[in-house]
Amino acid sequence: MAWATTTEIRLISGLTTSHISDANVTSLITLADREVASKVFEYHYDEPLEGAIDGSNTLFQTRYKPIGDKNQSSSVTAADATVYGITLDSQGFENSTSLTIGSINARDGIITMSSAPASTYIDLKVDYVTIDANIVREDVYLAS
Repeated sequence: MAWATTTEIRLISGLTTSHISDANVTSLITLADREVASKVFEYHYDEPLEGAIDGSNTLFQTRYKPIGDKNQSSSVTAADATVYGITLDSQGFENSTSLTIGSINARDGIITMSSAPASTYIDLKVDYVTIDANIVREDVYLAS
């Protein structure tokens, strides 16, 4: 998903379909989104989540916040992070199982799981992005 639409780009730029095709505008949006994301996102992989893994707790917190709009949908949702429950195999290697996120409070870095992770997990890890709080999100959407 992109931070801008072909219609928005045409309104801002004044370019019509006689100047550039919709397909080419879409390609440019994809390139711009990738470039903007590389400048404003910090990627966090396999970060341990804070919170009790006790079979009843569903609230966990990231180390960094705010959580960013990784999929560029114009809002932060469960699709913008991935949580893994970690167990150890007989050799001591980590095995990860993707778990279902119910919702995200982006500002506070709080992830609510759709159900409480089992107490058999030794850890919960998360993949997500953050965006500098000083960046005006609306400007990011216009820049892409």
